[in-house]
Formats: sequence, structure tokens, C-alpha cells
Amino acid sequence: MKAFKRWPQLLVGLLLFAVFAAALSIRIALPYGNVFTSNGIVFTGNDAYYHMRLVESLVHNFPHFPGVDPYLVLSTGGASPVVGSFFQWLLGVIIWIVGLGSPSEHTINLIGVYFPAVLGALTVVPAFFIAKELWGKHGKWAGLVAAVLVGILPGEFLGRSILGFTDQHVAETLLSTTSVLFLIMAVKSARLRELSFSDFREMRWDKILRPGIWAILSGLFLGMYIFAWQGALLVVFAIAAYFIIQFVVDHLRNRSTEYLASVGTILFLVTLIFIPVAQSNLYAPSLLIAVLIPVVLGVISYYMKERGMRRAYYPGALVVLAGAGLGLFYLIQPALLRSMFSAFNIFTPSGTLLATVEAQSIFTPLTAGGGFLDSPAWVNFYLTLPIAFLGLAILLVHSVGKQGNPEKLAFFVWCIVMMVATIGQRRFAYYFAVNVALLTGYVSVVFYYLITWGLAYTGGDHSYSLSSATFDLDGLKVTAPASEAAMPIANRKKARRRELELARRRELQRRRAQREQGKSAVMVRQYVSFGLTAVLVFLLFSQMVLFPDPAHGLTKAPAIATASSTPYAPSAGWMKALLWMRDNTPEPLGSADAYFQHYSKTQGFTYPDSAYGVTAWWDYGYWITYIGHRIPSANPGQAAGPVTLVADFLTAQDEASAEAFADQMKTGYVIMDYQAATSKFWAVATWAGKSQSDFFEVYWDPQNSQQQLYIYPAYYQSMATRLYSFNGTAQAGLNPLVVEYTVRTTAEGSYKEIVSQKQFATYEEASIYVESQTSGDFAIVGTDPLISPVPLEALQNYRPVYESESKVAISSSNQTAEIKIFERTK
Repeated sequence: MKAFKRWPQLLVGLLLFAVFAAALSIRIALPYGNVFTSNGIVFTGNDAYYHMRLVESLVHNFPHFPGVDPYLVLSTGGASPVVGSFFQWLLGVIIWIVGLGSPSEHTINLIGVYFPAVLGALTVVPAFFIAKELWGKHGKWAGLVAAVLVGILPGEFLGRSILGFTDQHVAETLLSTTSVLFLIMAVKSARLRELSFSDFREMRWDKILRPGIWAILSGLFLGMYIFAWQGALLVVFAIAAYFIIQFVVDHLRNRSTEYLASVGTILFLVTLIFIPVAQSNLYAPSLLIAVLIPVVLGVISYYMKERGMRRAYYPGALVVLAGAGLGLFYLIQPALLRSMFSAFNIFTPSGTLLATVEAQSIFTPLTAGGGFLDSPAWVNFYLTLPIAFLGLAILLVHSVGKQGNPEKLAFFVWCIVMMVATIGQRRFAYYFAVNVALLTGYVSVVFYYLITWGLAYTGGDHSYSLSSATFDLDGLKVTAPASEAAMPIANRKKARRRELELARRRELQRRRAQREQGKSAVMVRQYVSFGLTAVLVFLLFSQMVLFPDPAHGLTKAPAIATASSTPYAPSAGWMKALLWMRDNTPEPLGSADAYFQHYSKTQGFTYPDSAYGVTAWWDYGYWITYIGHRIPSANPGQAAGPVTLVADFLTAQDEASAEAFADQMKTGYVIMDYQAATSKFWAVATWAGKSQSDFFEVYWDPQNSQQQLYIYPAYYQSMATRLYSFNGTAQAGLNPLVVEYTVRTTAEGSYKEIVSQKQFATYEEASIYVESQTSGDFAIVGTDPLISPVPLEALQNYRPVYESESKVAISSSNQTAEIKIFERTK
């Protein structure tokens, strides 16, 4: 009988497990063929190779984590220091246990590729329970909708949680979402129990225990999140901002803030435990300030109420206190305060960081002149994004503004912070995906009420109103008679009990009548409303899992295309090239065993004379380390110095200039690939402090009504092109084109329009012609990356030693190898 009564809970549990299984299957099955290849196991994220390098070092020297790693990047200042993260430790411990203390390379890679898919699928669980906590009886429905969306939303979160994308981003989302879940549960439990300072003085465990446990768990997961990512102050800021706002709201509404002070203090005190493993010196002062927020705000609120001070003074007192605190902080540690404020640059990236696509705004169009429907915002979320914005507005007006529900305000502030971060940098969409999913689940509940109201109204039942629903359905609500206030207290209690008893009986009679008479009009409306809501939600899901998006070049449904695509995985050509390098080039540290050796921070590391760097564009640095067991000149760690040196080398206009940079990097080999020479060359130019227009530019051809790409001499003279396109050989400089152009200006900007063009046999003839012109603007250009219009001398210090079997069509004239490796002979 008990099992029968619990069948709805069991059904919900089974549905949630089914959603988890489906989310896991999508993340494993679709990219499977791109991960398990004939060249070995391939990771689908660039930074995955960095994490796997440190995990590999940990399991080979367990339990000693490397303090420095000489294989990450060749630096004249010594080996790169590294700091372990929760993500790496958790994965490393799992691998070490499964491998019985001595895992093979295959075991390490096998567990490593499955790890992000499992964490991504697990994220559906806290998403479900957040909705369940926030939206009452219909929270389970909203939670299931949110869980499904977390599992299938295309874009950053799905792309970063597929098989082989072994990066900490998916752990960030899981840990931060779980921390917010327990925060919501702690605040809700403390509010309902009216937790106060006296409860702690008198040790009333019946009131303290549950909210205390939830607050401790929230602090633990927030601490693990901090341990997992050095930028975790993002969520710390969101939670701290929530507490400040909620303190002000509660105090102004004459509500006790003691429950809030209790929860916040416990949460942040637990988080303080993780300061020793935090990856930045900003965490100690930031978390200490976070601990002081609930303590100080709670004490001020308590004493202002005790002394009967006007509530309106509270916000002003906080502003004055905050200003005084910041001023004192500035006097003591001005540099540290500036560093703390600089952390907010995460919302507004600038400079060379914008050369990284993931650091651009989510509203940056994918193509020039594109609008919202051609932005990452759309292709990440599709219709769920405008629905989520609608949900935010409804939540603000109905739940946050009108009712002032603390746990809903926590959810609202969290959503706003994640939304602003995502607008600043598109990569944070992997956080915001959970918020969008939950808000869409919330709106689906609102739709249910709207449909129910519409059916009731058209059916003649005008007694049903949206206000009576409250969008919560927390249970049967009995309104006391208007004359109750005039009764004596004893009579009021009796009347209240009578009303409750009558209400209970009426409810029993109503249910009995429904069973006897069949489905009533109310039940019909509920079933119809639920059915229509389910259909709408299904149509929303189908947009992402059933229908392709040809407008964005997707021949598959967006979710399927995202999970199937592995654009950040090394190609077969790269895998073969780096495995060749591992087997056919000198060991940089003298022995192959040096790659697996433990290097401690206290002992330090000095590179031997045999050490050399492999110079390639920074995107490939971690591949060179993990696959090739060699030391790159730069890696995706975004340290400006090494990347700038590589960019300067690749854009150098003569070999003598390039050699100066190669000497600084101790270059032994250079790897050039198709992308670094073409589609990524704009990023190379940006890091070198130059512009893409210095090397190539798009002109408008009015005669043929089309755009034309013209390549300037500087591109052909660059070391990148001389190595990749011409293998370092001399070029005569054939068939240069002289273009006469005029600059046109429109409201959208300026562009160059072709007036005339003339071809010459040699570069010298073209130069003489341009110098002889007395008016007009002219440029000597080429149109084929493999045919230089500029004479080039042969490179003296570089010889090709490897070309990949895979070919690419870099121009219409010919194909060339995808990957080329050159030995520096100097």
C-alpha cells in the first residue's frame, strides 16, 4: 500500500533517471567515432590535453602533484609552476583507483574521455531539485522540463560536456549549480523555521539542524567550485550580492534577518576552509569580506530594530559602512584592492583577449552584419532564450517584487549575474544554460495556468482567476472570514479551527463527488491544460533535437550537430605528426623518462642545454606536450609573453628578424598547419600588434558585384607563409596584380572598391608602374597563397623534415600538406 501511494514519486524518479541516461547517451554516442580513432583516443577539447597532462603526472607519481612542469612551455625563467584543481584531483584519484595504482596510458585516456560526459549528465539532477524547491507542487514538472533542456540545449554547455572534452568547465557548472541548490534549500528551510540567534544560544537542534546542513553543503560545494577554477569569484560574487540585496529587502519590510545571517555565516565559514587550495591570492580577502557580510548586516539590522530606528536608514548605513571599509582597505592594501576590482573585467573583456572567440560577447554576430538570429545567443538557446527573458520578467514582477520570496530572489540574482557574464563572454553560456533551462521550466508552469484560466473563462467559470493560483500551489489555502479580526482571541481560534475542519470536509466531499461522478470540469481543464502545455514543450524540444538549422549550415538538428561536432580535437594529421615527432626528434630533457618524472616547486627546475622549444601557434601547445611529449614555445594558457614571441616570429618579414625571436624561444622545430597560415592568421597578426589588413583585405568588385580577397606582399614575406606555402624555398615573384581602388564610406563603415586592375610579369615591373602613377590609390597584391607575387629568398636555417599525408586545398591552384614540420638547423 505504501509503495502504491508513493508511485508518483517513483515515477518522477524514473523519469529523472531516464533524462540523465538520455543526456549521457547524447554526450557519448554522438561524438564516439571522433574520439576512438585508429590513431588512438582523441580528446575533443583543446585544454583537455592540459588537464590530462597534470592528471597523468599525478597518477604516475601519486599522491604527489607536480609543482612545476617543464613540458608545458619552454621559458627562460624556468619551468612553469602549476597548481592542482579539484577537477584534476578528482579525475586523478578515480583513475589511480581503477588502475590499481598503476594505470596504463590507455586506462588514463579511457576514463579521462568519459569523465566530462558523466559530469554533464549529472547536472540535470541539481537543476531538477532547484525547480522542485522553488515552484511548489508543479516544481517537479518544471524540474523535468529544465532537466531535459540541460541535457539537450545546444551550444556551450553541451559542447563542453561531450565525450573527450575533459576540461573543468563542466565541473564548474555542476558544482556551482549544486551550491546554489543547497543555498536555496538552506534559505527556504531557515525562513520557514524562523531561525533566530536565540535558537543558537539555546541550541534548538530541531530548528538549526536542517538549514545548518544545507548551508554547510552549499559552502562545501562552493569551496570545491573555488578549488576547481581560479575564476570562481564569479559565483561567490553572485551569492554575496544576493545576501546584501535580501538583507535590505527583509529589513525594509520589517522582517527578521536573523535566519539570513545564520545561513550566510555558516555557508561562508565553511567556504573559508578552501582558502589554502584556492588558485589566487584574491580569495582570502574576498571570502573574509563575504563572511563579514551576513555577520555585519545581520547585527546592524538586529540592533536597528531593537532600538526602533527608521528602517529607511538601513541602506544608507550599509553604503557608509561599505565606503569606509573600502577606504580602509585601500589605505592598507591598495594594490590588492585594485586586483580585486580588476576581477570584474571578466564581464568586459578587451584587447588581445578578444582574439579568442569564446571571450567575445554572446551577441556578437557570427557573420558580418548579422543580427540576433545570427548570433551565438540564438544558436546556443534558440527559442528558450526569449522564453527565459520572459521568465525573468515574470519572476521579478510576480514572485520577487510582489511576494519578496527569499529563495526566489536568490535564484533571480544568480540568473542575472550569469546573464551579464554571458553577455560579456560567450563562453559563460555553459553556466547560463542551466538558468535558461530553469526559467523555461518556470514559464511552462505559467503557461499551464494561463491555459487553465483560458479554458475556465471560455467555459463560463469566471470564478477562477490567475491571482488565486499564485504560481506556487503550495497547498489548500483557507481565507478567514472578514469579521474574524473583531472576535476575541479564543473565539478566533475556535472559528479558525471550525473553518479549517469545514474546509477539510468540503474538500473530501468534493473529491468524493468527483470519484462518483467521473471527471469534473475542473479535472478536464487540468488534463487538457497539462496536455497542451506538454505539446508546447515538446515543440520547443523538437526544434533542437529533430529539425536541422540550414540558416546556420546545420544539416542535423542543433543538439545532435553540437554533440557530433568536435572542432577542437586534433585531426588525424595532427595526431600522426605529433606521434612522429615523439619518435623521431631528440628528447629535450635527455631521456624519455623525464616526461613522467615528478618536479616539485621547492626544488625548482633549470632547463639543460639539450632543451629546445617546438614553435607553433599557441592553440596547439597542449597537443605538443601531451601527444608529442615535447615542449611548446607557447600554449593556450594565455600568458602574453610566449604568445607574442610566437606571433612576432610568424609575422616577421625577414629571416634575420625571425631568428632574433627564435633565439629567445630556443626554437628547435617549427610546426605550421593550414589554419595558422590562413583562417587563424588574423589572430596571429593581432597578437603581434598588427592588423589583418596589413596582410590581406577584402575589396568590393562593382563590375562583378562580388567581394574579392587580395593578399598583400607582407603576407607572402611573413615567416608563416614562407614556411608553410613555400617550404622555405626561393620564389621568383610571378604575375603580381596592381589594383587601383577608391575608399567608400557608408553608415556601416568604410571599404575599398576596385577601380581597375592590371597584371604584370614580375614584381619589379609592377613596382615601377605604381611609382609612375601621379594620382589614385594603388596596391600590389596576389590572389593565391601558394603563388607569391613577391620575390623571396630561400630560408637558410630551416629545412622541412615532415609533411602530413592529409592534404588541404589552400587555393584553387593546388593542394598542400595539412601539417608541416621544419627543423631549425642553426
